[in-house]
Amino acid sequence: MIKKKILITIIIPCYNSGKTIEKCIRSVCRQTYKKIEIICINDYSNDNTANIIKQIAKTDKRVTLIEHNKNLGVSVCRNEGISKAKGDYVTFLDSDDFIEKNTVETLVNCVDNNNRPDFIRYNFTSTNNSYDNNLHDLNNRFLGSARDKKEIYQAFFVNKQRIPTYVWLLIIKKEIVKQIKFDPNISYLEDTLFYYDLITIAKTCLFLNAPLYHYVDNNTSLTRSKDNLVKKINNVLYVCNEITTWKNLSLPERKITVAHLLNLASAFLLKLGMLDYATYKTTFTELHYDSTFRKIVRYGNLGEINKAKRIYIKTIYLNKRACLTRPFLWIKKMRYNQ
Repeated sequence: MIKKKILITIIIPCYNSGKTIEKCIRSVCRQTYKKIEIICINDYSNDNTANIIKQIAKTDKRVTLIEHNKNLGVSVCRNEGISKAKGDYVTFLDSDDFIEKNTVETLVNCVDNNNRPDFIRYNFTSTNNSYDNNLHDLNNRFLGSARDKKEIYQAFFVNKQRIPTYVWLLIIKKEIVKQIKFDPNISYLEDTLFYYDLITIAKTCLFLNAPLYHYVDNNTSLTRSKDNLVKKINNVLYVCNEITTWKNLSLPERKITVAHLLNLASAFLLKLGMLDYATYKTTFTELHYDSTFRKIVRYGNLGEINKAKRIYIKTIYLNKRACLTRPFLWIKKMRYNQ
């Protein structure tokens, strides 16, 4: 019996993406697998993003544009895309990035040949090769038992060589994805909370170690501005607080996961110190008095963090002025990932 061709929905949130959005959407329109719908959500851009999408939509009826009358954030955009999706499976694409021309066909074949799992996590390449994109020993494996599921949780959240929780590397069955919402309170690490909910709900999944997605590291991105660094720090603390409530990880595992993210928060704070000292000093002091930060430091297993950063986090906790006056010395001593 020939299986009916499934419809794939690709959701693309957009904000001031005028320089990249055409290449992004064209990479989807040129897919070898044609039965797709492309939902673009323009999050109140103030450049020509919407006009470019409208021009493409005139020649490809598979492209739909949704426009916001104010900026609501990537989580709200993705949630809206999910609510509008008609596809049997749903995937995501960021407006800076693009995909291989056979990406959808490869994923559909994988879905059809493996009894249509609840989701597939595939792989990517980056423009500067600075990201750990190895699926390690999980490639081509099914999640089929409680024991397997525990291993998947650990692979994404606990292990030292964790698998990145990028939502744009997922293709998810419609019935599953429509049960999950991105947290609208955050615009960074929203993927982490989404992955936890997804693994909790899903009964079957497959890991495909195929680099079908091209992540473009935009060095001029606004994510490196001082305001966005402060926002990222706050988002990290928000996610840490959520992790303390997770029931499917043991207490020691939750403590390790929180420690990993505290490591990330300290990296952002150090970057902020080099970018804008006044903002760094204010943020440092606010963190010291922030009840959530103090709760997370007490909660996290700081032994999982390298010695230099562990001292740095404790310094914030104790509000030692030495760290305020010479942040660049700390930065020189520490290696950190974005």
